[in-house]
Amino acid sequence: VRLLDNDLSMMDLQLTSLNQQIDLSKSNVDSYESMARSGQDVNRTAYRQALDEHNQLVDRYNAILTSRKSKYASYSAEIAEINEMVQRYNSGNR
Repeated sequence: VRLLDNDLSMMDLQLTSLNQQIDLSKSNVDSYESMARSGQDVNRTAYRQALDEHNQLVDRYNAILTSRKSKYASYSAEIAEINEMVQRYNSGNR
């Protein structure tokens, strides 16, 4: 359980960091798109690179989130098992 708890905590840190990076990259992409909408010249290569980087960050975030959900399910199952054992012990069914 402790190992899973540590894994979940590490994943939470990674997700927080990636979320911050995603927010920054989204602002960058939005800036390019705003410039284009206002009729300003936009470096298409730089825009595509910013968009690709943003999408890669989102893909990494989603992969970690999917893994975290799976680990959390295992963690919850182990906690439920431990709680059941404690309940049996406390009720005298040792």
